[in-house]
Amino acid sequence: MKIIKLFSLTVILLIGSKSMSQEFKLGKVSVAELEQKVHPKDSSAAAAILYKRGKARIDYDQNTGFVTYLDVETRIKIYKKEGYNWANEAIWYYYGTDFKEKVSVSDAVTYNLVGGKIEATKLKSDGVFDEAVSKFRSQKKITMPNVKEGSVIEFKYSVRSPDVLIRDWDFQTSIPVNYSEFKTYVPEYFVFTPAQKGYVFPKVVSEKANKSFLITSKERYNTGGFGGGATQTEFYQDKIEYVETQTTYTAENFASDER
Repeated sequence: MKIIKLFSLTVILLIGSKSMSQEFKLGKVSVAELEQKVHPKDSSAAAAILYKRGKARIDYDQNTGFVTYLDVETRIKIYKKEGYNWANEAIWYYYGTDFKEKVSVSDAVTYNLVGGKIEATKLKSDGVFDEAVSKFRSQKKITMPNVKEGSVIEFKYSVRSPDVLIRDWDFQTSIPVNYSEFKTYVPEYFVFTPAQKGYVFPKVVSEKANKSFLITSKERYNTGGFGGGATQTEFYQDKIEYVETQTTYTAENFASDER
């Protein structure tokens, strides 16, 4: 049986504990976010992550066995020209002969306030490309369009891995992070041990859920016996029930990492 690999939650400094009442959703950028000139807790910040949410789930695939799906959505505010580099994203993935991960990007939009109205510019195909990093590792890079001081950008990406592999999740970066959330969905068949680094840790809530998946098998037989007659195939399905551990890590108002 495969053993799930460790992942780390990197945290250095937490400031404030005010509860976030806003429900984050891609495409719901507000005028207030676009009008904001400086970060409320760090006026020197060139950019800030308004929210970042990730979900890593381990599911059963009939053809390949257990695989891992990662979905990440992010919204970033650009305050200054020095923060333009945050409008570029690079998602690494493995790409070898026997082990290939797949990455897709969606819902990538740059928002600006023009004449008091919200103007949306969608990412086009020429803003997405793949770049080889090494023999077995590549990265999908995106360059958001029409980025200016005051822009808000958001995007979503998904990674499918043909193995049980949960990636690192960094709650803190070199810019402020207003809200960060990471969820894991792990079947009972795997040993999972999160390795948290830092001084102050995110809030953790864990619960159990009953889940199931189907395994389809087939059997071929000859209707005539002893080599005679036609060959028929029958399909069978077995329902496998298991317990899944669902864990949510949340953190709010993280200052930039100045290391």
